[in-house]
Amino acid sequence: MIAAGLSFALGLGGLLWVWLRRPEQRLAVTVVVATSGLLFQVVHTIEHAAQSAAWLAHPDQPPWLTPWAATGRDWLALGGDVALGNELLHLVGNLVFLVGLAAVARLARHLGSGRPGALTAALWIQGLHVAEHAALTVSTVTLGSAVGVTTLLGQLPPGPPLWTLRVLAHFTINAAAVVTTAWAVHHMWQADGRVTRPGTATSLPLAEPSPQVSTTSS
Repeated sequence: MIAAGLSFALGLGGLLWVWLRRPEQRLAVTVVVATSGLLFQVVHTIEHAAQSAAWLAHPDQPPWLTPWAATGRDWLALGGDVALGNELLHLVGNLVFLVGLAAVARLARHLGSGRPGALTAALWIQGLHVAEHAALTVSTVTLGSAVGVTTLLGQLPPGPPLWTLRVLAHFTINAAAVVTTAWAVHHMWQADGRVTRPGTATSLPLAEPSPQVSTTSS
């Protein structure tokens, strides 16, 4: 897990170096970041779907994590605090997707197609989602318990009602973000077919030139 963390850090550092020192490569970096963020979110949402399925089978049990997610949680459990590790895991994961969405928005501007309304909605959804996880993480550190909208501001004690709310709420939020992002990417894909160069687009094909009529008499 440490090797994976170091590899991720080195990869991120490499992308940042290229972005700062090689302006001509920024478009390629943006594509890599956007693609990575979107693929990560697809896997993340599948994990939440699996967690929801596990909840359906065992609604009275704590939320289930996939083995790799549990490994990440344990790695981030500073001082052995598993609850903090869980909150940090979700905060970092959702930040990855938010950065990916920001890269998608930059690509939309580069294509000259404008930002699709669905992409704006996805940015709002994920921005609020990150804010929620930031609140859950900070409150876990400062108060010893997670306080956020998905815990009813900390009013629900640990147990099935709290677990149910968190499992279903976070799955719904992630699914909504994926659906709106997919729609935005579809819109951008269609718009890209009409773009002739950045900043210029044609909505209709160019008309065929009319045939020249000769006025010269034979």
